[in-house]
Amino acid sequence: MTATIYNFQPADPAPTPPARRAIIVTKPLPQPISAAQPVRKTIDVKAAAEQLGVSTTTIYQLCREKQIPHIRIRARLFFHTDVLDEWLRSGGTLSSEALS
Repeated sequence: MTATIYNFQPADPAPTPPARRAIIVTKPLPQPISAAQPVRKTIDVKAAAEQLGVSTTTIYQLCREKQIPHIRIRARLFFHTDVLDEWLRSGGTLSSEALS
């Protein structure tokens, strides 16, 4: 009795992945926030409406008409509290049209 040895190899060997390339970052890394830079408090629409004493609908309308300083991040609106205070002090009053 003789033993037969079979060497099985797949018909289509798996493709070898492409060689990885090194990515070189040429931009400087962001600097950490130091204690000298003040951190600004940011609030949302509801908090801004409470701070100004108006409804959220009025806040949305003022933003749409670009009458109030705001920040839009994707679909959300934000406000810096110090900017809102300065805006009110400098005469950024709420008109009667905006309140209706």
